[in-house]
Amino acid sequence: MSSPELLRNCDYLRVDNFPYNFTAKLAGLSRINEHVDQIDSHIHELHKLRGSLLHRSNQLRSPVYALPDEIASSIFFQSIGSEASGPALLRQAIILSSVSARWRHIVSGTPAFWRKIDLEIERGQRPVDSIASLIEHCALHTKSLDVSLVNHVTNEDAVDYLHPITRVLSSPDITQNVKILTVSGIPTHWAPLLSSFSFLNALSIKDGIKKPRVSSPMLALKAVELGGLRSLTQVHIHVNTIHSITLPPSVEILHLLTSNPDLIIPVLYQCPHLREVEYENRDSSRAISFPEPLNLRNLKKMVWVANIDVETMDSAQNLGIPAMEYLELTQFSAGSTVVPAAIITFCHRGAASLSTLILHNFSREWSVTQLRQLFRHSLPNLQKLELRRWSYQPLLEAISALGDEHDNPANAYTPVLQYLTLGDDMSTEGGFDPTPFFRALAALLKHRKAGINFPFHLTLFTYFTTENDLKKLPQSLRDELKLIVNTRQVKIIRWRRHIPWLVPPSM
Repeated sequence: MSSPELLRNCDYLRVDNFPYNFTAKLAGLSRINEHVDQIDSHIHELHKLRGSLLHRSNQLRSPVYALPDEIASSIFFQSIGSEASGPALLRQAIILSSVSARWRHIVSGTPAFWRKIDLEIERGQRPVDSIASLIEHCALHTKSLDVSLVNHVTNEDAVDYLHPITRVLSSPDITQNVKILTVSGIPTHWAPLLSSFSFLNALSIKDGIKKPRVSSPMLALKAVELGGLRSLTQVHIHVNTIHSITLPPSVEILHLLTSNPDLIIPVLYQCPHLREVEYENRDSSRAISFPEPLNLRNLKKMVWVANIDVETMDSAQNLGIPAMEYLELTQFSAGSTVVPAAIITFCHRGAASLSTLILHNFSREWSVTQLRQLFRHSLPNLQKLELRRWSYQPLLEAISALGDEHDNPANAYTPVLQYLTLGDDMSTEGGFDPTPFFRALAALLKHRKAGINFPFHLTLFTYFTTENDLKKLPQSLRDELKLIVNTRQVKIIRWRRHIPWLVPPSM
């Protein structure tokens, strides 16, 4: 009997009217015992009701009950959401939900707790059924899912083993709500599912984490067909086995790492609205070219880590990049036939808007004349220049070419250069005299009048500038560099640390 019913039917004060005689003794005793049991039960229910009411009263006095749901939700999320992410955030959400019905109501109504799903799929770890259930549970509480799955299951029975997750990922409740999808170690039978995420904004698919070059046929992804995903704006594909990619024209950010040199050019023509592209191919010595005119009028950032040869650079005449701000080129093939003139042509394609230029490994055949051609072209907005992994002599000549502008006090070609980073290729490591290098740097800083109108930052990643190497510098050269640093806004950093005797006085 419930507590309210006990209160309405309370008869614990009724009078015992049994006669006090031997005949009625047994019947009266039984009745009294029954009465006592009823009173005990009644008292027990009253205690339970009292405790429940006091608990409810204390809850209602709690500040969280005085706050609107939106404010309580924000407090909950700020208290743990800013610190936790992925699995930790989900765990905290589940813990909060178990505190009380009120908290469960608030947490369940806070989509931010359930938006990020970050899970690993591995035999002997979390059961795949629980992973599938968790994805479904999160989808009930948010309409914008960010799903990240790391798959380590590559055996022949992976299709059957992964079936619960495959079933959930293919359900309309999931495909319509996933906005960001990241899959590492993507099994081949998931590839057709990708085109069903009709509202996907960002996609990232990668080789396996634990075994990046796994040869399992389960991970040998051949084709990615995403042409129908009109909301897709970001694509990251780091898969070496892939042979075909189809992307929608809505893609604005593309990162492609592959061993197939035939992929990148067709993809660029598919995505005319690109704002950022990064291409990396460290396995193929065959360069690519731009066969037809391609106007990437919105492209602001290009990172190219691949073999670059004359054909690539010459065909760059077909490439329109009028808004280019960041250009990073890495020559990756030791046997390349590239010539500096081709690189110069390519760099000058976006010269008017270029603010950052980074050149890696372009050092073997550069001459002072060629470097002058590169830097004597108008680069009016170039603020940051990095020459990394260059051999010593071309690096020295690059410094000289940059300093040749002293006849023009306005530094007309690179008037706003503020950050210069220089790095060698370790060929000079150990016992090398750094004096010519630092003399060239001192001349560069003086000729450019660096640090007078705006700060100038010089960063060195050079292997011939150790403490022992720097002791070889003549005192007159050290004094000259000290004077520049002390009287101008110039900072010289070596391997992210100040050279002790070149620390500005303000520091």
